[in-house]
Amino acid sequence: MGTDFVHIDCPLCGSPSHTRCFDRDGYVHVRCRNCRFVFVNPQPRDDSEVNARLFGRDHPAFGSIARGWRSLSPEETARRIEALAERPRRRYRLDLAALEPFRQSGALLDVGCAGGDFLVAARQRGWKTAGVEVARENAAVAAEILGLDVWNGRLEDAAFPADAFDVVRANQVIEHLQDPRSFAREMIRVLRPGGALLVTTINFASATRAVLGTRWNYLGSAHNGHISLFTPGTLRHLLDELGCTVQRTDTLGFRLANPGSGAGSLLRRPRKLAEKALGALLCPLGLGGRIRVLAVKRG
Repeated sequence: MGTDFVHIDCPLCGSPSHTRCFDRDGYVHVRCRNCRFVFVNPQPRDDSEVNARLFGRDHPAFGSIARGWRSLSPEETARRIEALAERPRRRYRLDLAALEPFRQSGALLDVGCAGGDFLVAARQRGWKTAGVEVARENAAVAAEILGLDVWNGRLEDAAFPADAFDVVRANQVIEHLQDPRSFAREMIRVLRPGGALLVTTINFASATRAVLGTRWNYLGSAHNGHISLFTPGTLRHLLDELGCTVQRTDTLGFRLANPGSGAGSLLRRPRKLAEKALGALLCPLGLGGRIRVLAVKRG
């Protein structure tokens, strides 16, 4: 597998009992017999080292972030920062709108902030921003070029004060972690009572996985580092157990083929229309490809 792997008990409930689901690219997926959580077992011994390498250099979507920023001229850098601030991506606008009702002190934490794009958009709207990013290259870009306050490393090692933030966001992070329970506990610890937690992750219960089976790109593999695979139910249960009230659960997106696969290139437009129509039916049923949970910390 290219790294040191260890067998673990269920990372949510601690049960040593699980059943084997399938093997994908050498990553064995199992389901806990007690709480039904799906995870990769064995797992990399050091998930921080794996994720730092993956998102700093190796991942096709993230590996070029630092190189891209550092290749820009000062004028191009200024224009790009202005564009991020004034015209944020649609998903950033949606996340900021969901979090705005919870603003009191204005403190916002983005865990897994990559190069800091979301934090730039939040800063422009008056939030006092902080970030956590495990990839050294991207954390350096966020701090040195974008002027952001970003901790390079794990959230659990950042030692933020308790109750420090109005809102905490973790977009596509928790699926990469060997101990998602400790991670979620730390997010909730640094969140003030009444503050909002916004967590997005892949959905093991998605209709896309049912269609594509073990070919689905987002199942665990060395190419994506996914080792903890939630469903809407297992994610809601974890957050509730740790002291949050889930206000809203959405699932988003449906595909008939993996992104970039080239499948059905001659029929791409009809396929996209079919995916959109089917997604409108399936996502409200909890079958979309991604889970997005908004939860509030109980007092």
